[in-house]
Amino acid sequence: MASLDARYQLIISYEQCFAKTVAAKIVDRPELSPWMILIPIIFVHYLHQHQRFRAAVDITSKEFMFTKQTALDAAWQMVRNGASKEETLGEVAAKVAEDDAARLSGRGADYAEKAQAIRRAQLKEIELLIDHYVRLFKAGEVGPADLPTPPGRSRKRRPLSGKNKYWALLKKAYRTRTDYTRFLEQLQRAEKEVNLAAKRAFSQTEGFSETISKLEATTAALRKKELEAVFSLKL
Repeated sequence: MASLDARYQLIISYEQCFAKTVAAKIVDRPELSPWMILIPIIFVHYLHQHQRFRAAVDITSKEFMFTKQTALDAAWQMVRNGASKEETLGEVAAKVAEDDAARLSGRGADYAEKAQAIRRAQLKEIELLIDHYVRLFKAGEVGPADLPTPPGRSRKRRPLSGKNKYWALLKKAYRTRTDYTRFLEQLQRAEKEVNLAAKRAFSQTEGFSETISKLEATTAALRKKELEAVFSLKL
């Protein structure tokens, strides 16, 4: 199972990097001005704000990763143990319900109902992602020949690593741009349902709807670039 574990690490590393990139783009970053360098006390304030920014990025990326991490862990267990999808989904739903029962203990009925609506949408996204990750786990080995070559450049037979290796894995698993685009559209719809449930729950929170819109736009833009990189086609 060493290769399965290695592929898990490749996928989770990419997903975490993607989540961090999304979070860094939607969380307001403090600006550094010349005055902050000239006047130490102002610079100290900037450092404090920057620490808060980094903490916000960490929290945002972890929230974004919830469905991805849950689905990836489930897919890994499913492929390793040969479990059925139905059995795996049942275990995921039970685990999420157990965690939520402890987390929502003592909360009001209205809060619990809104939280459960978000979870129901997230479980549908998780189901889609499990299929995606199982597909990645079951794809064949990837190497330099699987990575698209930019026009005008010759291929050098060197081992792939990091982001390039993940992109090569996506291409090997989905084969065509059309198939991968179809998955991204399905994922976008599933994420939008989660976001709609969250916006209903936090409709009274100032700026929340705008943040969600920024999240969706940022995610779509990054995935558009990813699609182009994987298949080396201009959109």
